[in-house]
Amino acid sequence: MALSVATSSTVGPTGPSQAWIRIPKPFGTNPGDLLVAATWLDNDGSMSSLTAPAGWALLGSNGVPTSGFARTWWKFAGNSEPTTYQFGGVFGSDGMGAMVRIIGLTGAPLSISADINTSANATNHTAPSEFTTDVDALYIGLWAGVVATTCTWTPPAGFTNRGAALSQTLYMQGILATKSFGAGATGAPVATTSTWNGFSPQFGDLTGAVLVSQGSSAGSLASGAQAGLTAGASASGTVTGAGGTVAPSVKYRYDIDWNGDGLFTGTGENVSTRVLANTAVTISYGRDQARALSPIKPGVAGFELDNTSRDYSPDNASSPLFGKVLPARDNKITATFQGVDYVLWRGHLDDFAIDPTPGHRVLTVTCIDALADLSEVDVYTPLYRGIRTGAAVHAILDAIGWPSAQRDIDPGATVIKYWWEEGTNAWDALRKLVTSEGPPAFLAINPDTNSIMFRDRSHRMLYPASKASQATFRDAGADPRFSWPLGYTAGWRDIINSVTFSVPGREPLDPGAVWTSDATWDFAANETKTVIVVASEPFMNAQVPFWPRDFQLPVGSVVMSIGRDSGQSTIITMTEAAGLPAQVVGLQLWATSLPVRNTSQVSITDSASIGAYGVKTYPDPADWANTYDAEAVAQIIVSQRAQRLPTVDVRLLGASTTTLGHQLARDLSDRVTIVDAETGLNGDFYLEQINHSITGAGNRILETHFGCEKIGPLVDDPATVFIFGSPTNGKFGTGLFGH
Repeated sequence: MALSVATSSTVGPTGPSQAWIRIPKPFGTNPGDLLVAATWLDNDGSMSSLTAPAGWALLGSNGVPTSGFARTWWKFAGNSEPTTYQFGGVFGSDGMGAMVRIIGLTGAPLSISADINTSANATNHTAPSEFTTDVDALYIGLWAGVVATTCTWTPPAGFTNRGAALSQTLYMQGILATKSFGAGATGAPVATTSTWNGFSPQFGDLTGAVLVSQGSSAGSLASGAQAGLTAGASASGTVTGAGGTVAPSVKYRYDIDWNGDGLFTGTGENVSTRVLANTAVTISYGRDQARALSPIKPGVAGFELDNTSRDYSPDNASSPLFGKVLPARDNKITATFQGVDYVLWRGHLDDFAIDPTPGHRVLTVTCIDALADLSEVDVYTPLYRGIRTGAAVHAILDAIGWPSAQRDIDPGATVIKYWWEEGTNAWDALRKLVTSEGPPAFLAINPDTNSIMFRDRSHRMLYPASKASQATFRDAGADPRFSWPLGYTAGWRDIINSVTFSVPGREPLDPGAVWTSDATWDFAANETKTVIVVASEPFMNAQVPFWPRDFQLPVGSVVMSIGRDSGQSTIITMTEAAGLPAQVVGLQLWATSLPVRNTSQVSITDSASIGAYGVKTYPDPADWANTYDAEAVAQIIVSQRAQRLPTVDVRLLGASTTTLGHQLARDLSDRVTIVDAETGLNGDFYLEQINHSITGAGNRILETHFGCEKIGPLVDDPATVFIFGSPTNGKFGTGLFGH
């Protein structure tokens, strides 16, 4: 699809009593459309007064008192645009403006350049000649001046008039027209007026051009280069804007593993060209609130596919994907930027809805990541003694068959005296380990490797991206600048100044029967029977049942074995091995039981905070923490949260290379600096949530929201805390044990 103007809007002379130029939004504007605007002021104006609303970038400027002043601007339409854009003017000056909505963006590199000329008065008005090597180009011509009499404006041959409403009587007059071009020079198009007089001395004119092109030959433009243009110093001359990419070029690839082989190379598995641009591609992962105390939620994603071909209709037997359009198919979303691939999403299809309406055949896809699957499988483990949380995470993943190559597991700081799981779903079992480890521990899926990550409570002292600020997101100045609105929560309601944990103390009893049954089992020759044993308490050192202590054998003989010797359950297998009938009466499992013998309370409070805000308690347990780790976790929570910690939702739009680079590269637990004059923020935060939205033709606009929490007081100093294995902090006698 070639670049073209879909709709346009204009506003005529504003009159000297107004200090602005309000241009209506072009009809039908959608996210991702390219908007180009031109604003003019007459000889009573000034270049400095020609300003634009937030989000618009300057392309070209020129003007002198004998001709007036003009500027051109550009932006990509976002998800929410105003009905009118208010550009700056000046009291006592007439102004006018025009705007075009450009569609046909394919995702290829996009270039834009701008020239504005001033010249002496005449009825022929010559706009600048432009040149491009791209075969898909659109020339936007601007012709205007200060005239005292009514003029009839005629656009150059082959041009489409987009701004007839600009042709007014007093005092600013002009026309905006467009034409499609291919590679090469556009020539200097001439618009004409029926007359050009009325003032003495007569004023000159302003002519300009904006050339938009897309293709592989488009250059790159450094961030902010468009704003470096200056006004002309004489009554005639040219100021040329630097050409280049108006937004960093990112290529998005969408893959669905219809074949189920994990390769994403089969027929129809690259669905990039089928992703619809009129709805956003959404990706969300991280904590359910932007706080380190909040639990991680499974990641979700969604997008729509063009189903005009009915390839994605499961009942269409003629589809090349017939029989393969199924839920739970793996999928991946990758962004390629400056030669680097960033995997933004890795998960699988959860559900899809088909709209079969002719002319609107759409497949709406919803996706979840692997964390959501963990709640579908129950975990049964042996009993472990003196196990760290990281090892317990491995044990759960072993129990559900998670590949060992797809794990990135921290060792954990909490040591669990006795740990097991019995019939708990894997997601709940892992979350209990995370809360026992304490904040800021978390679980997540690493989309690059499709691995499950466990980060322990010490990880922010160890990982480079958490130790030092990776970016400064600011309201003004150099990129990466954030875009409004900035979500801000002061944090009063999330103060915690009192934490109490109950720590059950389990101790072993003398060996004895931990499970008994009065049932009778009859065996045919060589028959095998199994019995599932579930005890009321965890046990260890279970023994294989033997006669006569554990069962009676009125007839025949049997061979006994057990599945495992610890946990809360096991399987007893009984086999008649003599080739004769047999009978077993009664059965018990002999082991060492580990009941709760006592319960201790660990409590940490901050009296100053309680005096100021009242008692604010922490609601969650630390199920597996021992007394010392429970105290450490409680100390971390109260020390960091007895006073409020603000959270912010930082909105970034990929309008520069620097900003887009951070949108793609930043990850959970990264440390960033946020500066905002309005709220007074100027400090370091941790990323706790990440939400991406990709919109527009060619999926060009990446909007990212980072949910961030301000860093609280240090409980342990990373420079002095003892770290096992560290050449500096790992020497006994040189470091302090941390929480």
